[in-house]
Amino acid sequence: MRDYNNGHDKLIRKELDMKYLLIALFSINISFGQVGIISNELVLPGDIELRKDFNSDGKTELLHALSIIKINENTYRVRDGQFINNDRTMIIDFKEILLVNNAQYIGQVKAKYGYIIQFPQTKYVSIYISDEFGRIDSDELILKINQEI
Repeated sequence: MRDYNNGHDKLIRKELDMKYLLIALFSINISFGQVGIISNELVLPGDIELRKDFNSDGKTELLHALSIIKINENTYRVRDGQFINNDRTMIIDFKEILLVNNAQYIGQVKAKYGYIIQFPQTKYVSIYISDEFGRIDSDELILKINQEI
């Protein structure tokens, strides 16, 4: 007599193995989601500082945030942070609502996923609201970041 259940048992075992594999993959994905791997760069949660001459005026400005993700040489995704120019005449707070020198700059929807900021190495900065995937999700806002130029 043949045991017809043996093939069925192997199929059930394979299905269970696949379920465990999927659970493991989801767990790993969630773990990496907590750390944040975007644009092939590892970004750890915590207060990050970036000091750089963003506007090519020969002076160093400060960008610090809970999360800074470099998209390219002059573009960053920022969440819960602040930009301070070299003479502290321009302070931009990247919170859910954009604040410039401690005042709401424009009426806007909440930036739940942060902002994308571009420094074209001039006296201006371009700011966009980011979507959950790090893509631009708003019109451009241009601010003058250096009063001296």
